[in-house]
Amino acid sequence: MWGEERVTSPYLINMSKVESLKNFLGLGFGDGNRQNEYYYSQGISFKRGGIEPGWKIVKQTDSSTVSSSSGMGLIQAFDERLEGTDPEIYGVDENGVLLSVKDGLTNWARLHIPGTASSGNGLIVDHSQSQRVLYIQDKYLGAFDGTNYFDTFRGLQWTTTAPKPADIYADWVAMGNSSTVALLNITDDSWNHDAFNLPPLFVIRALRAGRAGVLLGANFNNRGVLVLWDCQSDRSIAPWMWTKGKIQAIAKYKGIWVVSTGREYILTDGYSVLKSYSPPDLEETYNFGPNIPEGMVVEDDKVFVQAATPSYNRNKNGVFILDLVTGLWEFCPHSTFNTYSNATGGALFISSTNKRYASYGDSFISPNQDFIGTISGSANSSIYVSGVIGAQSPVEKKPDKVILNLSHALHDYNAYTDPEWHLYIKLYNFRRPLWGYGIAKVGGALTTQITVNATLAGYNKAEKGDEITFLEGVNAGLIRHINSISAAGTATEVWTLNKALAGVIEINARMNISPFQEVGEKWVAASSIKDDRLEIPIDKTILGRKFLMKLFIENTYGTPHIENASVFLDEL
Repeated sequence: MWGEERVTSPYLINMSKVESLKNFLGLGFGDGNRQNEYYYSQGISFKRGGIEPGWKIVKQTDSSTVSSSSGMGLIQAFDERLEGTDPEIYGVDENGVLLSVKDGLTNWARLHIPGTASSGNGLIVDHSQSQRVLYIQDKYLGAFDGTNYFDTFRGLQWTTTAPKPADIYADWVAMGNSSTVALLNITDDSWNHDAFNLPPLFVIRALRAGRAGVLLGANFNNRGVLVLWDCQSDRSIAPWMWTKGKIQAIAKYKGIWVVSTGREYILTDGYSVLKSYSPPDLEETYNFGPNIPEGMVVEDDKVFVQAATPSYNRNKNGVFILDLVTGLWEFCPHSTFNTYSNATGGALFISSTNKRYASYGDSFISPNQDFIGTISGSANSSIYVSGVIGAQSPVEKKPDKVILNLSHALHDYNAYTDPEWHLYIKLYNFRRPLWGYGIAKVGGALTTQITVNATLAGYNKAEKGDEITFLEGVNAGLIRHINSISAAGTATEVWTLNKALAGVIEINARMNISPFQEVGEKWVAASSIKDDRLEIPIDKTILGRKFLMKLFIENTYGTPHIENASVFLDEL
């Protein structure tokens, strides 16, 4: 909640008002209908009553470095197998190739290319004595017992390239295949390729075991249905539950399930919907994610989701994190920082040692690359956008300064000499649309200039001072401002930036354009913060009746912790 206090002085003509976020920065962002929301964040985590640079994905490997000339495709599923005393992480890519790495290491290697057709349909390690790695293919179930590969271990009823989700319930491995569920008994290896059947036009998209049985998520045309089964009956053990939108994924959560329909996320015990959550900026035809059934996992009370259909607003490509307690979201970009449509989210997995694995691809870079990374904390650059400031009073206002309650993060144990924190304050006054986009007309000749076609309708509409966020390519994730515009309104309009880019911009590279104005900055480089009230003067005049404040943090050493912010406004 934003609180306010008024400051008066006999030496001031205008009334000054201070707005402070008592529970600074909120608990996450959402659809605007929950308490303690802010508008947006990227690479930010809420910890100990404040915010800190948080989520980031660190690349482990990519398709150009995996030990084979054929590289690696997008990982469709992960699982782990205990080999000796350490877990071995297995993955299957979109071409059916098996890969593995020792948990915690980065030297992923290709293990096996099946001799039968495979689209990387599924992967699971069973609980047999040999801990077989079961890799599900278009027509066959393959098995690896630690020594030998059996590509035609069992035959499936239907030949499809679609995902075939699998999980373990009691002594059964259950596998979805089109409208049927196949069962493999771990104890005696008995096999039934059509142990359970739905009507022929239904397609089982997701499958997860829980306390009450196996929850199947199936789609019929553009509708989804949840079906609870016990691996023994010839019918469901609970009434079917139809959902709003198609089933995209199911994840386990404390004995029950989290279900994504792309349009909402629901908690269910298999019998009823216990709670539902909405993604931010939902559109009518929008599938928030994930793209594949294995693209959603749960750790503690947080759901990690690979985004499916990015746009130019808050819906970006990357990993969204939903807090099931607050119902609010956080966002973590992939290591490429490509947050537009040329990025693809693959499988997610959390190992028994609590390492979070993520697969993702980037088709904008040349050659196209697929990646495996790990999700961790303490991003080196992060973004926070506040809720609305100044809306309590309808009069015109001029922001004067921002004071941050700044300290060191309590979890930091590294013995660094001095922190290196660069904090930028930006303001938006609601007088132009918040979200716009641009596309580079040609490859750049200079790292400080971008050429666009400003005669096109609907995009490339920028003004001096506007913020440019690069969504893909060599500069993905970088943020700059426009210092000047030449040849304005022409097919060769040129934007000159306030700072050089990492490299010249590529032709057709996409950017977000936003009217956020950079109004103040502060460099913190002292290991002992004597006064936790960091004052950042606003050195550029911006007027409005209400504002959003963006805090952009770059931290090289150490982790800043911010518990509160106060914005001083002069009412005119």
